[in-house]
Amino acid sequence: GLTSGFPLLDERIDGIRNSIYVLASAARMGKSTFALQWAHDILVKNPEAQVLFVSLDQPARELNIRQVAMAGECRTDYVQHPTAAGVDKYDEKRQRGLSTVLKLKDRLTIIDESLGSLKVSDLTSFVKQKRGRTKKPLVMVVDPYYKLRPDSLEDQAMTPSEVVMAELRTLASSEEIAII
Repeated sequence: GLTSGFPLLDERIDGIRNSIYVLASAARMGKSTFALQWAHDILVKNPEAQVLFVSLDQPARELNIRQVAMAGECRTDYVQHPTAAGVDKYDEKRQRGLSTVLKLKDRLTIIDESLGSLKVSDLTSFVKQKRGRTKKPLVMVVDPYYKLRPDSLEDQAMTPSEVVMAELRTLASSEEIAII
């Protein structure tokens, strides 16, 4: 499997494989931040990997700012609004973060659907577009998955969330991707 960037996690799950990984916690605990860091680390540790980050919560601009801040180990407010007062302290880190993110831009696609809604069939289209004709490893991050709408609700015995999870499992298997 792909290296996750977290050695203990890799040891426990034998790397990121074509499966589904669910991050769960209470609200405002850092799931989105962790998912973004995880996506970044997957790209850094696996030069052939591609990541498709589908955000149903946060605008792409905000995710890009956070990614630069994480990569440069500096504050997000300075990435967004560099000031003369912080140049000595933060600008080198900001520049390092920008440089790192720019190196990864061809392998990371952020889809901003923070104002809309998607079905799993939309994700399938995104995967096919991102992958093209290559068979490079692809990881798709869906944040948060519970905002996805099911393609169908024909099975009355399943909740919409269960249908979405079943559809995601099918997508991961049929397209040979990992989904976080």
